[in-house]
Amino acid sequence: MTTDRQPLQSTPTGAFGPRVMLAAIRRSPILVGLTIVAAAAAFAGVWFNLPVPKMTGYTVFQVSVVAPHVLSPLEKQDFHLYRQGQATLVKSRLVLTGAMKDPAVEGSSLLQNRSDKVAALESKLKVDFSLGTEFMRLTLEGDNPDELKQILDAVAQSYLNNAVNKKRNQLRERQEQLQKAEKSLKADVERGKRKIENQIELQETLGTEDGRFYLQNRRSDLHRRHLEAESAIRETEIEIASLIQENAAKTEGDLLLPMLNERVAADPVARPLFEKRDRLRVDVVETRRRLAPGKAYPALETMEKELKSLEAECQTHETRIKTELLAAIAKAAEQESRRVRAKFESRLRFWQQLKVRVESELKELNNAGSRAAAGVFDPEGDRAKLLLDRELLSHVQRELTAFQLEGDAPDRVSRLETDVTPGVEGQRRLKYSGMAGLAILVVGLGVVLLREVRNPRAATGKELSAELGVPLIGVIPSMPALPAGETLHQSQRPFQVALTEAVNTARTLLKHANEAGEPPRVILVASALSGEGKTSLACLLAASLARSGSRTVLIDGDLRRPSVHRLIGVPVGPGLVNVLTDRIEPQTVIQPTHVPGLSVLAGGRWSDRVVPALAGPRWAEVVSQLKIQYEYVIVDSSPILPVSDALDLARHVDGVLISALRDVTEVSAVKEAVAQLVAVRARVLGMVMHGEKSPSYYRSRYAYQYQSAAKDPADATDPTAKASADATVPADAQAN
Repeated sequence: MTTDRQPLQSTPTGAFGPRVMLAAIRRSPILVGLTIVAAAAAFAGVWFNLPVPKMTGYTVFQVSVVAPHVLSPLEKQDFHLYRQGQATLVKSRLVLTGAMKDPAVEGSSLLQNRSDKVAALESKLKVDFSLGTEFMRLTLEGDNPDELKQILDAVAQSYLNNAVNKKRNQLRERQEQLQKAEKSLKADVERGKRKIENQIELQETLGTEDGRFYLQNRRSDLHRRHLEAESAIRETEIEIASLIQENAAKTEGDLLLPMLNERVAADPVARPLFEKRDRLRVDVVETRRRLAPGKAYPALETMEKELKSLEAECQTHETRIKTELLAAIAKAAEQESRRVRAKFESRLRFWQQLKVRVESELKELNNAGSRAAAGVFDPEGDRAKLLLDRELLSHVQRELTAFQLEGDAPDRVSRLETDVTPGVEGQRRLKYSGMAGLAILVVGLGVVLLREVRNPRAATGKELSAELGVPLIGVIPSMPALPAGETLHQSQRPFQVALTEAVNTARTLLKHANEAGEPPRVILVASALSGEGKTSLACLLAASLARSGSRTVLIDGDLRRPSVHRLIGVPVGPGLVNVLTDRIEPQTVIQPTHVPGLSVLAGGRWSDRVVPALAGPRWAEVVSQLKIQYEYVIVDSSPILPVSDALDLARHVDGVLISALRDVTEVSAVKEAVAQLVAVRARVLGMVMHGEKSPSYYRSRYAYQYQSAAKDPADATDPTAKASADATVPADAQAN
């Protein structure tokens, strides 16, 4: 035994990849099968239960590549951008809101129970250009063909009004603007012509004595009209101020009292109360006059209280009537004031405009007189302005003519047809069903992959060996299940050769791995958890060592759940339990087997005294005795992680051989097991992987050329019989 401590190395492996995915699928066949079944059920459920409309309505618009025009095009625009804009506009909220004004669209069954009907309609409408580059198709699916046509007609009309007709309206507005500009420029040209003519005539006139006299009289007349306008403006402003004061006085003074009395007398609610109050006042006065003064009379007090209550109630009604009266008077006064003020304000605006015109004419007359008196009058500036106005007028007239001609050009977007066809377009049923099935499949495979990534299993011996940092001693191929009652040494099937040769290879590597020193003779076969093939490996290895001519003893060290006796075919006890607890000699309970050179020390029946015996010196004594009597001691141990028995056994052996089972052994578990072995200073010889496919050289038809007629399987002269006898362990041992 050696206590050399080996460092635990780790080679990280990829978390994701095709190999990991395939390994996860291979290791979880039930979950993968359930996932596939669930995906198929989801596909079928959506396929048969998806409500699909029965009709497809469509309307087609033609969108010209180039905008139609009569003259040269007024504007240039990229067709693809224009087409994309129209596809967006036909489903815009502006267009759909206009279509929603149609009662048939508003109350359609397609939009029932929808809070935002515009958004609902937008989601149902589909736009495509599948009929061609210039043909925009708008489709809607439903069950009522008449309803589909009504909705499409309303949307198409709203689209044309907001897109095509809007463009035409813009052209019309531009044309109207040009017509107004033409009219204004014509007026400017006429005024310019008259101005030049008048100035020339005025220049000729002002050059004489009569002209100067005319100028002086004209100036005096304008001054007089200016004074009249100012006087009229002041008088009108005074009248407006007086009107405001009169309206304010109507709500005050003695006029209010007679009107209030009239309102009280006419009010059907207040009039009886006021009459009752007046009568009660007279009764109180008469009663006081008849009664002696200085005494209290209950009847009189009752009348006075009633009178006081009536007076308070009458006061309330009087206040209400007064408030209503003041409001009515104020309203009437305000209406009259607005009417009269409008009249006076209209008069005031007239005089103000007249004043402005007179001042402008007076200024022009003074300027003309000054120029004429100085002899510097020159109409060339006015002529230049007149020429510019004429050029602008000509340009506007040409552009107006172009717009009038373009107004007769056809529209760039035109509606071709609207119809309803049975059935729906596209593969929505297949698409949604496939999406549902794919979603279930992705989720299920994702769970499988997550399980694999979070807790990876050993895939190949090379990968696990690299991960643990220990050598790979051998690979035992997977074997099919044997028929009931048949053991491996009785079977003549082809996998027997691969199994035997694989174990023999592992045996040879163990015997000659350390040529410089003594090879390990006491070997503990262990695994991280149960069910990873340690018992079958121990049995196969012990049989192989015995066949190679070495006296070998196989010890069942899995004392809690012994199974070697069942595989070899010997009684379970007495065994190792009795040797440890009762301190009997091992040789008295060791049993022979049908394999020459191989003996078995069974486990025995479990006792609680075994645990302290394993921790004590007895196990080391047993190992020392057996090393003297046998060349090799193979110990099948309990799993390392669940119980501490394997660690107690490993402290007194020459080395530990780790057994792993493909697609079962957890990498993290076997790492922890190796770490615990290193912690107790046990030597890890290597590992053996169960369940891998046989290498190609094991599957090749390489057999003996000459064969003896001997029938005894134990006869070494009969190679075929010996190969049959080499395998001594049934196939079901691989599950232990």
